[in-house]
Amino acid sequence: MDDYQPGDVITARTWRSGDRTILVRNRTTDEPRPGFDGVLARVEDGMAVPVVHDGVSEVWGYDFQITGIVMRAAVAP
Repeated sequence: MDDYQPGDVITARTWRSGDRTILVRNRTTDEPRPGFDGVLARVEDGMAVPVVHDGVSEVWGYDFQITGIVMRAAVAP
């Protein structure tokens, strides 16, 4: 999935802990595996709220792990 941007909230499948909801901070297009980094989050009242799960808050992953886009970043007109 390559149509997400920093500020979007995505879901990504991990190898050990299932799906995670992530607020994307950065994207990398480094080959051979483009990816992202961000913070774990939950969506509450249309806002991404950072969370800590098992002592982890910051995460990274590869684009192929993304399973969906939960919420697009709000962009001012």
